[in-house]
Amino acid sequence: MTGRLEVGGHAWRMRAPAANEDERWRVNKSLIWRVLLIVFAIIGVLASLGAVGMLVMHQRMMGGFSLC
Repeated sequence: MTGRLEVGGHAWRMRAPAANEDERWRVNKSLIWRVLLIVFAIIGVLASLGAVGMLVMHQRMMGGFSLC
């Protein structure tokens, strides 16, 4: 074994198990932050849509969007 792994024409060096554990933890942290960011973005979009919806409903109840 040469210590290299051929995948799709690219040579990847195999890492030591300790470095592999650190890298796996780093990937997991990155994934956690990405998921949290997506969740907060979805919550923000829904809150914005809710606020716009409430504004539109309020304007309709008060007589529409007349500029006068």
